[in-house]
Amino acid sequence: MSPKPPAKKPFPIFWVAVGVVVAIGIVVVIVSAGGTDSKKKTKGGSDTPNSKEFGPVTVTGTALAQFPDSGSDQAVGQAIPTVSGENFAGEPGAIAANGKAQLIVFLAHWCPHCNAEAPKLASYLQDNGGLPAGVDLTIVPTGSRSDAPNWPPSQWVKDMNLGYVTTLVDSEDQKAAAAFGLTSYPFMVMVDKDGTVVARRAGEQADGFFGRVFSALAAGEPIPTS
Repeated sequence: MSPKPPAKKPFPIFWVAVGVVVAIGIVVVIVSAGGTDSKKKTKGGSDTPNSKEFGPVTVTGTALAQFPDSGSDQAVGQAIPTVSGENFAGEPGAIAANGKAQLIVFLAHWCPHCNAEAPKLASYLQDNGGLPAGVDLTIVPTGSRSDAPNWPPSQWVKDMNLGYVTTLVDSEDQKAAAAFGLTSYPFMVMVDKDGTVVARRAGEQADGFFGRVFSALAAGEPIPTS
């Protein structure tokens, strides 16, 4: 007679259940931590996980002299330097002589004069269906500060209805602005098709400024003084 097989021990269901609960808790903690790190809020309250508020900037060539408070502008007639960098999405771009006339506009998100001037530029583009033939436009967000109003600049540019305009983001130490001789905001540099400076302007401009400038650049004519 074969011996009686030993009785089976009951399956430890209680301890399995405890293990499952602990495992779920660990997964929740990991996912929560990962979510917090992957999307940080800026001080301005906006989520900008895919934007870069400052960019790497490389300058090749001779920087322009600083814009004077009065008198003649020494930069007029000089070739612009080549400034390479990125837009807010990290895509590469450059400001350089390219066979077209150009307007380069430097803007600071916290500057009240820029907040007055940027909508005028946006209105010109909207009212005229964009730029005239043979003219390029680049905006350069610069002087950006996380402790100042309208941070982050990537959102401010969109709020100004300029989010679709070609953009080169300045570095934290403002290499692009220094290369073009910026001394105050806003700052505009006008360039002919040969890459030569034809005029620079600083501060708020009279109504209709952008229309007159774009018309002059397209026609290869002198930039109006007012």
